[in-house]
Amino acid sequence: MNSEPTIPDGLETADEIGGLLGVTGRTILNWAAAGIIPTALRVGRVVRFDLAEVRRALGEATKKNLENKSSAP
Repeated sequence: MNSEPTIPDGLETADEIGGLLGVTGRTILNWAAAGIIPTALRVGRVVRFDLAEVRRALGEATKKNLENKSSAP
């Protein structure tokens, strides 16, 4: 019997997501801890993220940030 957990397709590590977005893996983990992006799955000590969900969350956060800036006096 295989004791290795099965990782669903499409889930990436913080370093992999960070590399795609041009930030560090630590930044990705910080964003997840702050609730800016969703954490998809934790396998042992490794946190995995769904790239599509991360991009969606960042798009929403950017939109909110721009709306807040445009409504500032």
